Amino acid sequence: MGTGKAVTVAGYSLSGGDALNYSVTQPTGVTVAITAKALTISGVSATDRVYNGTTALVVTGGALVGVESGDTVTLGGTATGTVESAAVGSGKAVTVAGYSLSGGDALNYSVTQPTGVTVAITAKALTIAGVSATDRVYNGTTTVAVTGGSLVGVESGDTVTLGGTATGTVASAAVGTGKAVTVAGYSLSGGGASNYSVTPPTGVTVGVTPALVTVTATSANKTTGENDPALIYTSSPTQLVAGNVFTGALSRAAGETVGTYAINQGSLSAGENYTITFVSATFTISSSGGQTPNLTGFGLHEQKVASNGARTVKIVAPISTSSAPITYRCDPPDNASINDGSSIITLIESPVRIYAEQAAFGDYTSGSVSINLTWVQATPPDEEISSP
Repeated sequence: MGTGKAVTVAGYSLSGGDALNYSVTQPTGVTVAITAKALTISGVSATDRVYNGTTALVVTGGALVGVESGDTVTLGGTATGTVESAAVGSGKAVTVAGYSLSGGDALNYSVTQPTGVTVAITAKALTIAGVSATDRVYNGTTTVAVTGGSLVGVESGDTVTLGGTATGTVASAAVGTGKAVTVAGYSLSGGGASNYSVTPPTGVTVGVTPALVTVTATSANKTTGENDPALIYTSSPTQLVAGNVFTGALSRAAGETVGTYAINQGSLSAGENYTITFVSATFTISSSGGQTPNLTGFGLHEQKVASNGARTVKIVAPISTSSAPITYRCDPPDNASINDGSSIITLIESPVRIYAEQAAFGDYTSGSVSINLTWVQATPPDEEISSP
């Protein structure tokens, strides 16, 4: 390769009828310029990549095309690729540079940097940090409130804002802790938003606690010998969320004798999604009124002569067919006092009627029996209490 290179010319000859009378001298002083052969490069490609805010790309491959047989020429250098803008896009034209030639015959060649290379730049996926779901009470839905959130991964100098309306859902509405929340609804805005995508946050959990329902038992009653009526109740709220039902039943304290018994929650349940606040009521058993108790043997235990104005006597308690407790009273009430524990009567005025009484109990109605007490003058100053 060079310019003004001397050319040795040969091969000219003469012909014609008088050619023998002449000779020819080959021309001298001829020069020529030989320029480098331009080689091309095939098989070059740029590697598609995710947006990173720069125009630089990775270029690979490449083989020389056009080297003359026998020449030693090698493709070298450090190839680089750039695009006009860093923005996301497909089929983006790549400017390739940096290839060079080496080898013993490299000076006889030039290399043309490859053209027609394209690349795709895809959106960079951003993540969202600091998202939480708000624990709440069971309401039968799968939606939960989601709050917080900040973008992670925005390239320096880009303007990208996190927006949208975040929503959270759980797989089931049921009560539970550490329930996985699927978050959606976040979006991007700002001048650089088109170069990014946003990945919804994962690992968000929530607690759903049982709802409260107040169950109030309704008072009930029966008479001895009857079967218990069904125990009923009211609730607040009056209806459970669809898909939830009360199961089980109320119960009452055991017993079949006349009296009052507490109505309890028993096996009544509203399921795992509810906590019951229970308000008890009273179950009353009344006497059927079928029998009157027979009280016999009521009288004075012994007659006692009282001195110095003290007039006391012990009474004999009656025997009854009813097991109800026996109580005593006097009429007029001011004419005597009664100690129920010892059955001792202190007589104040005479006469007075003493009653032994029983309330209705079991299959028995109420009943009573009485005696009349007076005191009579004995040998002065003594007196004697008698039961005529």
